[in-house]
Amino acid sequence: MSFLSNWACRRFARKSIDEARSGEFKLTTVPSGKIPGLESFYVWTPSMGFYVVFVWVCALLIDSGRLRDVCFYMSVVAAVDIGLFYLVKRGRHGAEVRGGLTRAFFAAERVRRLAERAPNTHQDQWQPDAKDSNERVPVGVGGTAP
Repeated sequence: MSFLSNWACRRFARKSIDEARSGEFKLTTVPSGKIPGLESFYVWTPSMGFYVVFVWVCALLIDSGRLRDVCFYMSVVAAVDIGLFYLVKRGRHGAEVRGGLTRAFFAAERVRRLAERAPNTHQDQWQPDAKDSNERVPVGVGGTAP
């Protein structure tokens, strides 16, 4: 389940950052270079994939009777889980990954809000008649006529 969760978050984060950097939106809150927290998170999915394959192979071999020392192999699985995932990935890189994912999710929210608002902006703008050329012209959503 963690593998699928990491994969889905990774896809969503990349798509969100790409959309926020696109010419249509070009959000200034999303830098043009690499985002350190996301770069750290992107390596989580492949390593989780290798871990899932390792656990499944061990489980299938234990279930079929080919691996006899169940305690040893499950100790190895637990050591990898605790050592690699909790201490290294979540312990050392957790804060920066959380910051990178937060930036990606907020960018997705801003892009969504801008996309929802975009079709209505032309309806809310108005231009004065030739006789009213000295009046102010409200621009933007929710503008009101003077």
